[in-house]
Amino acid sequence: MSHHTHHASQLRSLLTSLLLLTPPQLTQTQISPDLHMRHRMLGLPPYAPHAYDLPESDTFSTNHTSVSDDERTTSQRDFVSWLSRPPVEFSVSNVDVDSTADILFTRRLRAMHDAQLGDSDPIDVGNYQVYCCDAWHDHRRLLVRFPEQAEESASLYLMVIVGEEGEMRLDNLFATKRDIVLERGLHRWTLHCSATKETRQGEAEDADQGAEYINDADDFWAGFSDDEDAGGKAKETDAGVVVDATVGGGEGEGDQEQAIRDIIRGAYTLHRSIRTSADSVEDFIRLVRSTITPP
Repeated sequence: MSHHTHHASQLRSLLTSLLLLTPPQLTQTQISPDLHMRHRMLGLPPYAPHAYDLPESDTFSTNHTSVSDDERTTSQRDFVSWLSRPPVEFSVSNVDVDSTADILFTRRLRAMHDAQLGDSDPIDVGNYQVYCCDAWHDHRRLLVRFPEQAEESASLYLMVIVGEEGEMRLDNLFATKRDIVLERGLHRWTLHCSATKETRQGEAEDADQGAEYINDADDFWAGFSDDEDAGGKAKETDAGVVVDATVGGGEGEGDQEQAIRDIIRGAYTLHRSIRTSADSVEDFIRLVRSTITPP
């Protein structure tokens, strides 16, 4: 099987989980390591919250017709919040959860309707545009743009990570009115964009760890408050340091240290993605020292 065919198959699997499964859900192997880490740090459950579809889909889904409109809307927003983060790699500092949820669940309604009729492919992968840029080639990152719809006020995107075996994992879901493809200078993905086997092996450990593109604490925690945090464990001090309010030491300190390591890995990944210097590690260390050393 060619890389192109395998990527198409993997993308179809992700889109099927998002657009046709009822309720929408993703397996643990369909989610990127960064998204897993975000869930752990925010105290979110490892599995997506149950989301109810639009009322019009009740005739061909397992929705409960007794669910109120407010409950539907809240469940859809919760589902999107579980999958989304601010796409800071495009200089977008927040996620429009309402717009993203509205577009996603409207797309679900259309896909389920097409699947019921059986006259056309409810997920025509050929209509989804896949983009990358030179800086992403060695990091196996791809941006997927959903087919444009005239009635939609924004475009819907998936950020995905391609693993060593070609598996595709969702890293972010968001909608934006900006033309981020043009702004970022992205190009359509081709087989030539794939990194060499040697490069992939050298980068494998870094790709499997860390929260990439965390360049600001406010961006990382955007959209969440202490009240929304599951169990209320994650609290933020006046200095902006995240601590566990229920653990005083011991195992809790180990968890905090691991979280710090994850953030450092993520910061280094961002640093490396925007620099081509062979001395990127030394440059990063100098940057850290200059940042934390008192003037």
